[in-house]
Formats: sequence, structure tokens, C-alpha cells
Amino acid sequence: MRTRFAVVLGLIVAVLASGWTASAALAVPPSTLDSGFVTDEAGVLSSGETEAVNTRLSELAQDEGGDLFVVFVDSFTDPSDSTAWADETAAQNNLDIDQYLIAVAVDDSQYAISADSNGPLDDGDIDRVLQAMQSG
Repeated sequence: MRTRFAVVLGLIVAVLASGWTASAALAVPPSTLDSGFVTDEAGVLSSGETEAVNTRLSELAQDEGGDLFVVFVDSFTDPSDSTAWADETAAQNNLDIDQYLIAVAVDDSQYAISADSNGPLDDGDIDRVLQAMQSG
């Protein structure tokens, strides 16, 4: 189950990554997540794309028992380190050990995954997701 979750997560990320477009730069501190699985402060996705991704991530959560949240912003600030920004956003939104956050700063071409070390995905699973993001 853990590997399937990581593979599906990686595929979703690859699809999302292919749609990134640049916009006017706007620095963004850690965010409050929207009620769905996708928070798009950078305006990367259309409303239809956001709905489709939310639907797929909801199905993934039901099938695999873990949640994946994605947030698009223009740029990471306060902190500017991508992993620190993602971890702080996850903490501020009270994400649990089986909830993951992919944070993407589209103008800076930076991204990070916030994953609890006690969660169901191990480091190898997270590395496969990162590789899917890099090749997307």
C-alpha cells in the first residue's frame, strides 16, 4: 500500500508540475490551506483543474488512507528555505503524520515535501516522489 501511495502521489505531482506557469512574483509566508486538497495562491490551475485534482486527491485519500495537500505560491519567504516553509505550513495547518504537503514556489522553481518521519511513507518513498517531481 505504501509504495502504491507513493507512486500515485508521484504521478499526481508530475501532472501538476507540467502545468506550472510563471506569474508576477509575490513573496508568500507560510499559508493557511484551503478547505480542499489544493491551495493555489499563484493562480497556476484553472478552477476546473483545481476541481479535478481535488477529486483525484480525495479518491487517493479514500483508497490509501493518507492525505496529500498541494500548495502553489509565487515564492517562499519567512522562511525562504523550501523545506522549512513547507514544514511550517504543515505545522500551522495541524497536518497529521499521514498527511503530506507538497509546496511549490512557481516563480522560483522550488518545491518541497513536508512529511512526518513517523508517517507511513519512508525516506525511499519520499525520494521517489521527489524524483517524479524533478522529471515532471
